Amino acid sequence: SVNSFLEGCVVGNIAPRANIVVRKSFTTEFNLSHFGMGDQLGTLFGKCLAELPTIRDLNLRDNRLTDESLSVIVRAIRKR
Repeated sequence: SVNSFLEGCVVGNIAPRANIVVRKSFTTEFNLSHFGMGDQLGTLFGKCLAELPTIRDLNLRDNRLTDESLSVIVRAIRKR
């Protein structure tokens, strides 16, 4: 959820990027390409992904994600 994500940002001392999980309109697509997201934000997003049930399409192209955060995201997707 948004609250979990923002709480994780505060706890992890990460600059909050609420636009990663907050949508201006209902959509099943999350286009997070070119966000400059690194492993810290990617891991945090992955941990909150289960609480965002409306996501059907996820674009993470051109970020700074490595196996560390991508594995968290993939596990969250598999659990859905």
